[in-house]
Amino acid sequence: MPQHFFGRVMEDQDQEFIRVLEDLIEVLVARGVITLDMLPSRAVAKFEQRRSMRELALAN
Repeated sequence: MPQHFFGRVMEDQDQEFIRVLEDLIEVLVARGVITLDMLPSRAVAKFEQRRSMRELALAN
């Protein structure tokens, strides 16, 4: 498998996995298992940023 192809496949899988993690965090927060303040502040900021971007994308 060519290296550039492998790299692209890994990037695509990484993006899909990030979405899974975002969904998991949403479920854990909704069920009261965790709160966002339990996460590192940089993780919360990134999570909130991606959540806002998804909301904007859905609104359009």
